Amino acid sequence: MATLDSKAASVFQFGYAASNTGGLANIISNIGTTTAQDANSGTSAPDQFAFAVTNNATSDLATTSVTVSVATVVPGQQASFTLNLTNNGPADSPSALRYLELTPGLSGVSVTNNGTYDPATGIITYPAIALANGATAPSVVTFTAPAVGPVNTSGSLSGGGGSVSSGIFGNNQATGSIAVTPVADVATTLSGPTTTVAGNLVTFALTTANNGPSAAASVGQTVQLPKNLSGVFPSNNGAYNASTGVVTFPALTALASGTVVNNTVSFPMPAAAFTASASVTTSTTEAAGTTANNAATAATTTPAATTTDQANVYNTLLPSDRDVAPGAAVTYTLVTGNNGPQTALNVAQLLLPPSLTITSISNSGPYNATTGLVTFPTLASQASGASVPNMVVLTAPAPSWPWPASARLPRTPCRPIT
Repeated sequence: MATLDSKAASVFQFGYAASNTGGLANIISNIGTTTAQDANSGTSAPDQFAFAVTNNATSDLATTSVTVSVATVVPGQQASFTLNLTNNGPADSPSALRYLELTPGLSGVSVTNNGTYDPATGIITYPAIALANGATAPSVVTFTAPAVGPVNTSGSLSGGGGSVSSGIFGNNQATGSIAVTPVADVATTLSGPTTTVAGNLVTFALTTANNGPSAAASVGQTVQLPKNLSGVFPSNNGAYNASTGVVTFPALTALASGTVVNNTVSFPMPAAAFTASASVTTSTTEAAGTTANNAATAATTTPAATTTDQANVYNTLLPSDRDVAPGAAVTYTLVTGNNGPQTALNVAQLLLPPSLTITSISNSGPYNATTGLVTFPTLASQASGASVPNMVVLTAPAPSWPWPASARLPRTPCRPIT
């Protein structure tokens, strides 16, 4: 300083890099001047000041890595992450805090070193631990691979109360990931009448399901019928190839686990007996031993003896409500009638989604939970102009997506309606 006025003071600040190992530092301040000082009067201030500073040792807490037991798993397979934690020192950490974030909603989760997994958030919490210089605290997290992946994790280690940080934070966190290969189990069923008068309309019901656990991609649905049929009417924009006899329904981009799709195909009964079959394919991997249900064969359909009798049977199908909440009761009313002119024999069938909760079915019609088919008792005869109602009361399923119902009438004798 050039000058310092009488009785004035000047404040200086400085910093220094303390050792991570800690210890005592002695800091000395000296002051001098070219102006004469009155040393003999005893009023001069000291020209030197010393004071001691205690430097605390620091700890460098690090998440060195997250290792995986396997890079890729299939749904249902056990896999694990290992969170590797260490204290690089040089000081001990009296209260190290471990933290791990995992994919939410996993099942079969177990965590070593007293970790607790919250499936709602995916966060694993641990109690604080004392971690000495050079000590490690690994934690293994085991889980069951879900239907959809990947499974990700992120772990970290930091100092809690009483810990002095080294200021090195770049090594506090590490991540890991395990891929999940989707596995689906697609299945199909096909059902139709065993006997129908040649020329009468015959209808086959096709179901395509995915038993999971993963969604099935690019699902193809086909039905093999006799070649060169006429008047073939597949549902949902299906197409019939007369030269091959194959009905191809539009491919499904994705079929969620537990979902069932219903289709029908109708055509005039040919003169010769035949056996229809169905198949389903998917680009998603299917587990070994689960592909037998990718094909189904219906019972052989044979033509009944021709007759000069003519009847015109019909079905009407109405729900009690077209917009219901999951869990609400829905009643389907199926009316089977005959517009004549002759008496008809009928079997009224109702096609619903599989695995529904059925409250009641009139006339003791059984429900097949696998195919979704309700078969009402055969009418010994039905006079011209007569009609018979049947009702099915069921619980609307969840989620609240639209689901179809259809009715069909294998019958004899009958005249085709064109």
